[in-house]
Amino acid sequence: MELNSEYLTERLEIRILEAHFDLAKKLLNYVKKNQEHFYFMYGFVDYDSVEEMYDFLKRRKLTNNPFYGLFLKGSDELIGSISMTGYDKKNGKAEIGYTLDKNFVHQGYMTEAVTFFAEEVMRQGCRKLIAYIDIENVDSQKVCERCGFIKEARLIKEKFDRHKSEFVDICLYCKFAS
Repeated sequence: MELNSEYLTERLEIRILEAHFDLAKKLLNYVKKNQEHFYFMYGFVDYDSVEEMYDFLKRRKLTNNPFYGLFLKGSDELIGSISMTGYDKKNGKAEIGYTLDKNFVHQGYMTEAVTFFAEEVMRQGCRKLIAYIDIENVDSQKVCERCGFIKEARLIKEKFDRHKSEFVDICLYCKFAS
């Protein structure tokens, strides 16, 4: 799959987060500002230094799993992220993950980003896109539903929740190519 390094939607610039110290600093600040807003996802939320975040971005680039920042059009402010992991070319499926700054929720930004990103990866051959959503993260479940994902399953005690220090149930959402 050949994804571009940058995309434009109506209100967003979706840019690959390259391994640069300025982007690592932005990502670290974004994560620290939104720490309680992240559920079980992304190991990078535990990093405490720009160097650790820079190393994360460097390693992520090597995995061929694109990790994008969401920026307001015409701005350099990081307001979220969206990524694809585990692309299985043979079976045509991948996992999508996303985060959004708590100050930008309920404004349609994530629905805009997920809709665009899902269409793009499906245009390039992905037949099934999967999202694992914390059972209590109703906002993220609504994003999936608005973007045409269907709730396929509830997985019992599937992921470790860092805030509760216990395993929690998650919902498995899927979107299929038309």
